[in-house]
Amino acid sequence: MTNNYLPKVKRGVIVDIDNYTNEHLSDPIFVKYIINFSEKGGACGFYSKNLRNLKILKESTSLPILAGLEENFNKIFIPKNYENFIELVDLKPNFIVIEFGDSEDDYDDLENIIKKLRKNFSGQLIGKVFTKFQALDAYKFGMDALIIDIYGEYFEEEFINEICNDVNIPTIGNLNSVSFDQGKKLVEDGIYSFILGEDVTNPNKIIREFVM
Repeated sequence: MTNNYLPKVKRGVIVDIDNYTNEHLSDPIFVKYIINFSEKGGACGFYSKNLRNLKILKESTSLPILAGLEENFNKIFIPKNYENFIELVDLKPNFIVIEFGDSEDDYDDLENIIKKLRKNFSGQLIGKVFTKFQALDAYKFGMDALIIDIYGEYFEEEFINEICNDVNIPTIGNLNSVSFDQGKKLVEDGIYSFILGEDVTNPNKIIREFVM
């Protein structure tokens, strides 16, 4: 039976603890600090594609955890077999994030992977998508929610509105340099919750925006 963790992240901020500009900030001590800092700041969950960071999260927080696969050196976004997910399944996060692509050949493999995940994983599955076509396919494949990247400098409100209103599952926005006004529009368009990365973990960037 699949557990429903989505209400725990509704209308909240999920912190991506992998999104570092400064490589020194990836130290485990700093990761634990970010977890603690984020919890005190009102975070509703955490997102990571780094197995080490995911293990730290399991030890350090009771908030929902979204776990994805790290990209390999070939930048292959859709894994070819279920074995790639075994470590994530064993870790037992609340959500596993699966990236969707455009190749129909990959989709045959993806269908089998999803079936095995549903059998062996009690959490929920989220589809990371980049187009409306992928979002509709993710819905057909039974994803519990979607993640879409949203860039402030390329803000496509029409696309976001279509995803939120035409695909009948929650849509989580992964924000990159999104302004306050753009954020308000996202709420109006129906974004379920936000993922924040660099804007949270890079204080110098926030300071520059205030002083420049």
